[in-house]
Amino acid sequence: MYFLCEHLSQIISTFGLALDIFGAFMVASEVVSQYKGKNPFKILPNLANGDIKPPEKTNGYINWENITKRKMKIGLVALTIGFAMQAIGLWL
Repeated sequence: MYFLCEHLSQIISTFGLALDIFGAFMVASEVVSQYKGKNPFKILPNLANGDIKPPEKTNGYINWENITKRKMKIGLVALTIGFAMQAIGLWL
């Protein structure tokens, strides 16, 4: 218990740094990941009057997009908490 009380600021700062590294990895992995499925857009037929509908996203692409957005949000939250913990560790 003495060790914990004596080194609380270093422990909090180190845990914050670990969260920053994890958050940076999550954000970077979202940025560099590429969709590996087939064509991400459904090609729709022309309408009879000549208007062309814009392409729609496929289900596989939508799922991939949701996963990458979730990774980005987790990474940004981890970065924010990690930086806050490092700042708190400086003031203890």
